[in-house]
Amino acid sequence: MLKQLLSISRHKTRLDKSLSETFFEQLAVTYRKYAPADHQPNIEWTFILWNTLGKVVPSIRPKGFKGHPGGPKIRAIATSNYQLFKLADRMVPLVHRLENAPKKRRQTISKITKKAAPKAKLSYYRAQLRLPLDENLAVYASYWESGLASNPKAIYTAAQRLRPNLRGVWVVKPGKVSEVPADVDYVVKNSIAYFRLMARAKYFINNVNFPTEIVKRPGQVYIQTHHGTPLKKMGLQLQNHPVGASGMSFGQLLKRCDRWDYSLSANRYSSEVWEQAYPSFYKTLEVGSPRNDRLVNSTPADRSSLRDSLDIPDGKTAILYAPTFRDWAKGGAQPEVDLDQLSHALGDDYIILVRGHYLRPKSKALGRLASEGAIRDVHSYGPVEDLLIASDVLLTDYSSIMFDFANLKRPIVLYANDWRTYSQVRGVNFDITANPPGVVASTMDQLIQTFLNGTYQDSDATELRTKFTNRFCAFEDGKAAERTVELTM
Repeated sequence: MLKQLLSISRHKTRLDKSLSETFFEQLAVTYRKYAPADHQPNIEWTFILWNTLGKVVPSIRPKGFKGHPGGPKIRAIATSNYQLFKLADRMVPLVHRLENAPKKRRQTISKITKKAAPKAKLSYYRAQLRLPLDENLAVYASYWESGLASNPKAIYTAAQRLRPNLRGVWVVKPGKVSEVPADVDYVVKNSIAYFRLMARAKYFINNVNFPTEIVKRPGQVYIQTHHGTPLKKMGLQLQNHPVGASGMSFGQLLKRCDRWDYSLSANRYSSEVWEQAYPSFYKTLEVGSPRNDRLVNSTPADRSSLRDSLDIPDGKTAILYAPTFRDWAKGGAQPEVDLDQLSHALGDDYIILVRGHYLRPKSKALGRLASEGAIRDVHSYGPVEDLLIASDVLLTDYSSIMFDFANLKRPIVLYANDWRTYSQVRGVNFDITANPPGVVASTMDQLIQTFLNGTYQDSDATELRTKFTNRFCAFEDGKAAERTVELTM
């Protein structure tokens, strides 16, 4: 009906110009009378510009934008805004001219708009900053917009249950859109929808920092969840460790930290490190690590189901090898553990699952070993928590994953063949080899014997793990996400 009436309004021979405003008023009345209760025009007045440019540069269109020339007009009718209606009326012919312009002219316009788009988006962002906050809107991001993961995901899940009126929207980069579940609301980073979200949302939840250009408005609440217990130096602690601080601006870092309202801590040790590494005015919440709720609350049935999905037969010992990365290693650096040697030495009684660090490129050798059946490549497997629950033993070096796995009270083995280099070059907060969560091996022979003679799970190893767990998992009771929601939202 609206399309038909709008079509009439565009024809000079069908509607006298002097009757345009009266016609519009009747349109608005008709809209209010017949519009379905759930009809929400999702095109604001600023989208008129993007409707025009989007015909030539589709990549700058917001998510869900259809580009229909009548869209802004329908928005104007729904809000009884005659000035917007007239503005939209002038823009429609321009849209059609752009659509029908010669190819070379469209290419020229495309180049211009691509250069202008970033500035135009920031201008749009600044305009949105003047509008009221949405008290029931929360922004989530994880690992530099890589998708739903870690502490933010656990908090998002808890908030859906505890704060059903709070709408949670994830920020993802373009290459990760296909991985977002169908029932999850999201925006693509640097899209128009993204800037509108960042300007209007009440709550911000991230395990790293949001970009520096994002403004902290009065009334907005920032929750920094972090992503692990920090064995290595972090933040301002890296001022004397240039390898770890490569490309970092400490001034900009402090500016981003000044936006935090809350900093989550998994243990007392982490609280002390975060306050040294990121000195600012936030409140530390010693609530535990939300992502570890899943580990603490896991059941034997969960473990059995996950092992079946990973095709781990009963009676087999599943070793999860999850190393950290070396900042100084370039390209496809090989794992420190000789996986081929380890696999052949342990035989068929063991299954080695290999989960590389998200900042470390996958090596070709790893692909070869997986194709030969020596290891299981689980780089692309879903949540790492699933792998932790399904595994019998964790084999790592200096990764913070050991602090998570300790909640399961299962054996942990450290392969610390380059500890001296790592501790001096990258910088660490304490000597993990002196206070380990289990057996420490520094050569491949030692590592292999640790498994073959069973020392990885003997009483000495268990005692070490118990001391480690008591120190670093004291707050973990399976309710960290719930506490975070209750204390911050």
